[in-house]
Amino acid sequence: MNLQIWGPNGVWTLEEKGLNPKFDTTFETAHPSTTHMALLQLQRVGILKFLISQNVDGLHVRSGFPRGKLVDTILDWEDSLPDKDLNLADEASRKADLAITLGTSLQIKPSGNLPLLTKRKGGKLVIINLQPTKHDRYADLRIHGYVDEVMTQLMHRLNIEIPVWTGPPTKLEPKDEVNNHHPIDCNGISDSSHIKKEERNPCIDEKPHLPKRAKVETACT
Repeated sequence: MNLQIWGPNGVWTLEEKGLNPKFDTTFETAHPSTTHMALLQLQRVGILKFLISQNVDGLHVRSGFPRGKLVDTILDWEDSLPDKDLNLADEASRKADLAITLGTSLQIKPSGNLPLLTKRKGGKLVIINLQPTKHDRYADLRIHGYVDEVMTQLMHRLNIEIPVWTGPPTKLEPKDEVNNHHPIDCNGISDSSHIKKEERNPCIDEKPHLPKRAKVETACT
């Protein structure tokens, strides 16, 4: 999905100027990118062990990546993330020997801080993004470039073919497990007032003590 958030024509940049952003695609017509499909194949061959996404477009699961249970289809700014999912992401980040961040400024918490847990446990951190990020100083390698181009080169070096997406173009395949949760009103927002919100201590309160390491910076060719 070709959607810019920052930059001269980014959504938030235009909104700050009082202008309406223009989109070249929609959530219904968007399809997984080269990077989505590359990540899928890395998971299939056993290289990628855990995927954490902060996107709401669902393209990472539309690519065929193993999915969990769909509970909601709106962006809940005021609701905490599910403890189970966040704990899984936290645990996987601590166990990982390498964390790769793709196309994110790492501004949104708690997902933006999860890669630091990998560093804290002695792992490596690679940041791939066009612009600088808030955690660049912790990276062992920074690559300023388009993630599709970087992933294409990486897969070529690994001699792993990127599969072609052939899935449904407009919607995700339903899962029976969804019926076990609060029903979703696809024509509007369902009433969730009876659902009790739980207070939690987010892992973002942790401030990892990171060792000073030499950083390597490179640019895409």
